[in-house]
Amino acid sequence: PLDDIHTLALCLANFIRPTEDFGGQAEILEKSKIERVIMIGGGAQAYDYEKDLAIPKGTMRFLKVLSERSTSIGVRGYYTAELLDRNGIRNVHVTG
Repeated sequence: PLDDIHTLALCLANFIRPTEDFGGQAEILEKSKIERVIMIGGGAQAYDYEKDLAIPKGTMRFLKVLSERSTSIGVRGYYTAELLDRNGIRNVHVTG
């Protein structure tokens, strides 16, 4: 039960990839009463820094919910920051 949680901290390295769909996690977070999410270390996993990495719809939905409930999303590098920016998520901070 997430009813008693108001802040959620996540460290999700390498979770942005074509083979992972976080739609289930998006649904859980959307239904929860969690007001604030702190995410650090987020990263995209690609073979060659593809500009148009195919991000599954559920993962994009999850990222948008994270963005809405975060002041800033911490990502590992500029590739991930640029990928998110191209997908409309701009409250990103490169933390390494």
